[in-house]
Amino acid sequence: MGLSEAIGEKRSKFIIFLLAFFSATLSPAAVVVVSGRVANVKGIINSSDIEEIEKSNVETIVFEESLGGTMEAANAYVKLIKARRLNTVVKGRCYSACALSFLAGSSRTVEPGIDNMIMLHVARVLDKKTGELRHSNQNHKVLALIDELTEGKMRDPARSKIAQSWSEAAGVAFIIGPGWWGERINTRYCDGTQGKDTNKCQFLFNADPYDLGILTKSRK
Repeated sequence: MGLSEAIGEKRSKFIIFLLAFFSATLSPAAVVVVSGRVANVKGIINSSDIEEIEKSNVETIVFEESLGGTMEAANAYVKLIKARRLNTVVKGRCYSACALSFLAGSSRTVEPGIDNMIMLHVARVLDKKTGELRHSNQNHKVLALIDELTEGKMRDPARSKIAQSWSEAAGVAFIIGPGWWGERINTRYCDGTQGKDTNKCQFLFNADPYDLGILTKSRK
């Protein structure tokens, strides 16, 4: 499936939400600040965010402390970032729709010197009849988009864990930060029962974010 097909499907029987990792409700839209060639996007992303970015000559988008957003927002960011070949940076937490948007960057890096977390999971939908969240029947499109944005590098065990992570607080967290001997990498799978404490989540071996196409920065 091509990228245009994967991001073009915006309408389905239910509104698809890539919800915040620790919340079932979305916060106010992101704050976008453009400074020179860098756009800083802080908070829950929204498709309207890109209006400010489109008017600028930015080369890099920094996603800061974003716990998610809608699939529509992710589609809009992916389309813009790919079309203009922008670089992306994570500063702090970047979950759900933010993580998908980040993966569209030509260069994908994290803010040095701090703890960063990139969290991926598939979509969950609100059933209009029951009012409950459930697995989306469109998640094959989400996985196809992840596969394409990571250039086919996403593999098991991370890929299969992402595919089954649709309940609240579930997903694969790529944790990157400073360590005693340089950069510290820690990839964990949360099944949704651990709450906010990712230290209780299962450690995933053979899930290096560089090898899986999450990050592109060469390690020193």
